[in-house]
Amino acid sequence: MQKRKDTLPPRVRRHSSGGYRGVAVVAGRRAYGPTCDRVEDAVAWLDAIDRLQCQPHLVDEPLTLGTAWQLLAGDLADAAAADGTVVFYRRAHHELLAVLGDVRLDRLTEPAIRLYIDRRKRRGVSPHTIVRKELGTLRRIVRLAMSCGRLGRDPL
Repeated sequence: MQKRKDTLPPRVRRHSSGGYRGVAVVAGRRAYGPTCDRVEDAVAWLDAIDRLQCQPHLVDEPLTLGTAWQLLAGDLADAAAADGTVVFYRRAHHELLAVLGDVRLDRLTEPAIRLYIDRRKRRGVSPHTIVRKELGTLRRIVRLAMSCGRLGRDPL
């Protein structure tokens, strides 16, 4: 008797760790989604990528800190984030934008990050808040951009 092969949706692959990953082609390159416990989560990631690719003006232009909000807001909407979570990320994004400016993410440098930390410290913000919350938002934006193929490497 032959072993029955699992049937997965198109573009969803089983990952070696036991989860599932979506595989999309973005700008001619293969992009792998995050490893998910459920097939539905991998399909949701693929749907988000497809929606992004339906907006070619977003894929062709370089990703800046200002335009990255659309990417983050889409991810929060897909995750059905609570209103307070969205407000938290929007506030952290505004703080990053106010200090760093509308910088391209692929040109983000360590001195710019150090300048951001110094300016926030001078305003009396706790270093823990700066690193864990505000720069955590920047890390999430960078990881989202990398997962959908909009950013080649992690500048942080």
